[in-house]
Amino acid sequence: MTQGVVKEFTRNDLIHVSLENDKIRVVFLPEIGGKMIELTLKETGRQYLLEPQNPEQFYKRAYYGANFEEYDTSGFDECFPTIEPSEHPQLAELRGGDNIIFPDHGELWALSWHHHIDGEQLILTANGIKFQYRFIKHIKLFDNHVLIDYHLKNYSDHPFKYIWSAHPLLKVEAGARLVLDKEIEKVFLNWASDAELGGFGDELSWPVIGSGNTMVDYSKVQSKEFGKALKCFTGSLNKGVAGIYHPDTDEHLLFHFDPAENPYLGIWLCYGGWPVNNEEKHLTVGLEPASGRPDSLKEAINRNEYAEILAGEGKKWSIKMTLMKGRPQFWSNVDIKE
Repeated sequence: MTQGVVKEFTRNDLIHVSLENDKIRVVFLPEIGGKMIELTLKETGRQYLLEPQNPEQFYKRAYYGANFEEYDTSGFDECFPTIEPSEHPQLAELRGGDNIIFPDHGELWALSWHHHIDGEQLILTANGIKFQYRFIKHIKLFDNHVLIDYHLKNYSDHPFKYIWSAHPLLKVEAGARLVLDKEIEKVFLNWASDAELGGFGDELSWPVIGSGNTMVDYSKVQSKEFGKALKCFTGSLNKGVAGIYHPDTDEHLLFHFDPAENPYLGIWLCYGGWPVNNEEKHLTVGLEPASGRPDSLKEAINRNEYAEILAGEGKKWSIKMTLMKGRPQFWSNVDIKE
């Protein structure tokens, strides 16, 4: 049983906190949204998280309400209480009709979080801005697993409707394979860079998407030259598992989550199709356990596909990330030949 050693250090004028054992290494930036910036399997040296995509190729502090696209667009952030900028109808009613808007990718990614090292675990804490909540992450290592336990506390006298979504942007190469359960045969389209793929709310087949003679298996990572991107969601899941497999080095990352707590999986597939207004496109995949869908909290409330925490209530949920050689066991019979 291999647990971790936690260390704090400063680099580029930013506090870093690393957790490391003989199998894996992870690194966080408490001052930039509590972002995880490294997730490495030491046996192979593969870094699973996307590194900064801005021209300067470094991490810079954001301000509350900033546009996520204008920053490093990398690593593993938390989206809460919305993913895209969104009104919150419930709060508007509570506050006399004032229009309450939560910012792009939510409040947490742009905040500086409090951090505390407690033995072999890192504790990261942030407080809400437009609503009285506290969001806490307890992170520790166990063998080849990263365990993140989430704690949400509502300090107000009112219930709070929200979406939480993990937001890990993965470093991938053409030919890598998404690892999803076979129950996923359809996805809800939130956005696509190419209108021919469909529009908001369309139900698409999975994994083969397209029309006519341009049907493509989107579970296979395409090259950046492919030039398309889309964000979609699964329906409510029975099994909370998703990951990425790298055939070139025969290794994988799996996310494990409880669909009773977070029933949806957001899937961000950027094969050179985003940012739309930037010549430098990205190549990445996001596998995003989520408590609601789609990206807009207002739309999720309208669709009754959101989570809620009652006044004074606390909620807990967790994610486990597993890094290892070979194919995932449940996926071992998948044919990945061309």
